[in-house]
Amino acid sequence: MDRHDQTSTPGAQNDDSRESIVSRLDALPNARLYGCLGHPKIGGLDYLYAISGARIGVHINAVNDVAMYHSDRLTHYLACGTCVLAKAVPDSERMFVEHKHLRYYHDWLELQDLIDYYRKPEAETERRTIADQGMRWMHQEFNSQKIARYILDIIEQGTYTAPWTD
Repeated sequence: MDRHDQTSTPGAQNDDSRESIVSRLDALPNARLYGCLGHPKIGGLDYLYAISGARIGVHINAVNDVAMYHSDRLTHYLACGTCVLAKAVPDSERMFVEHKHLRYYHDWLELQDLIDYYRKPEAETERRTIADQGMRWMHQEFNSQKIARYILDIIEQGTYTAPWTD
């Protein structure tokens, strides 16, 4: 049976919850997890070194149905130059462009396909291009000066202008 045919089979293979996806990632060869499933937490420079040394970073929120919501972990991954595979949330593409800044997935099977694809040597250039563009976007649009300006604009004018606002 092709793994894509499993979507009609009841049971754990259809569970696309954060817990299920993280458990499946833990079983993959060469995957590194921190701070969950008995793996030690890391922080500070060790955290940044782990992210910047990763070829692929998988991102999934505890809640994935709030428009444009991503935890700060996504910004860390992007800013450190990791090619990010992020769980799609509504309106995310207003902030991060698919195939340019990162790749979105909707379920475990799609994530697994993306992981398999970006681990191949022939996808190396594309993976690095996405990682570099994501890093540049983060440093350009989410740097401390711009964030401070957005906050001051909200305080002073009640609104702010950014590429993801209407």
